[in-house]
Amino acid sequence: MAQYQDALHPDRVDLGERDCLPRWELIRPHLPTTGMILDVGSNLGYYGLKAIGENAGVAVVSVEPDPSTAERQRQLLAEHGTTRICLIEGALDSALATQWAEKCDWFELTLLLAVLHWTDDPGRIVRALSSMSGVLIAEVPDSGDRGACGQSRLRQWADPIAWFREHTGRTVTLLGRVPRHTSSVPSHLIMVSGPISREPTVPYWNYDPLYGPQRQPRTGVDAAPYQMRYDGERVHFAIRGEEVAYRPGVNVVSLMYLGRLLHPEPAYWIQGAAAAVESWPDHGDPMPHNMLWTPTGLSLIDGDDQQGRSTMQASQLSMAHHVTAWATTRPPSARPYRGGCLSPYRRLRRGTGRALRRVVGRKGVARVKRLLGPLG
Repeated sequence: MAQYQDALHPDRVDLGERDCLPRWELIRPHLPTTGMILDVGSNLGYYGLKAIGENAGVAVVSVEPDPSTAERQRQLLAEHGTTRICLIEGALDSALATQWAEKCDWFELTLLLAVLHWTDDPGRIVRALSSMSGVLIAEVPDSGDRGACGQSRLRQWADPIAWFREHTGRTVTLLGRVPRHTSSVPSHLIMVSGPISREPTVPYWNYDPLYGPQRQPRTGVDAAPYQMRYDGERVHFAIRGEEVAYRPGVNVVSLMYLGRLLHPEPAYWIQGAAAAVESWPDHGDPMPHNMLWTPTGLSLIDGDDQQGRSTMQASQLSMAHHVTAWATTRPPSARPYRGGCLSPYRRLRRGTGRALRRVVGRKGVARVKRLLGPLG
């Protein structure tokens, strides 16, 4: 089988059909120094490996639909010994992208390099991923490239800048024209940037709406429970009208819904979850849905609305169960995430905490806890 992308080994580069280096030189100035990168249709992971080699503060979600190609990328990642690239065997279609944009994940950079003409609805995918990305860089074939696949879709890119502007409403820049292996007509490398905002409806997949207050505290005015706004430089994240510090990372459950885990191995996730719980021993719900995967590993979130009741053992069992399923289930099959069974007491306690946060806000609940001490 012909090798499409350059294979980036630790000690050498095995050249493929595509000229990867010219593309990288155009992408490199727009690489974030910290945060998360999404690479859709990542092939052998060339750009993810270049990114983590360039900046120690980034991590990459690498999604590749072809099983044999994904396996070859897994071998390359193992050679490098990195845990800052999460490789998932899966296909990101328009329905999945749209559902994902309803969650609270965010990427500093998203790469869509020569993949849109393979997808079911390029416009819908670009709209969804642009809304959750500080910068989106996409490569689309020229409408005159007769050797490219997806000829019926190429016609919409007769004016690619106008097309991306129409579907994102953001600033669109042509980074350059890059050579293709299918034609003498170079393709377009497009960057989408500038302010963007969205209102996610839930924090993660399979979220129980019982715990999701739909009104802002004190006012009673209907509002989205989450707001994400990018001002062109930084991300502003608000929960129920109160701005909280944005923490770069991707929810572990979101990763599970993208497809089958290939890298890092399950032991990495199980051990990382244990370390996260040890660092926050009184977290009330230390399950996978309250864990972010970040450039420095797994980190717990959202534990200030209840006192610790779940044990490390329960958290470990949940992570082991779900990670095992994640690593053994091939797409398009999906095992829905279950956060674990809550006792009636815990359900009442969590619901009470959410209700209090609607009334007095997050800071008010924290003050109540300090006053009540061990009884809280």
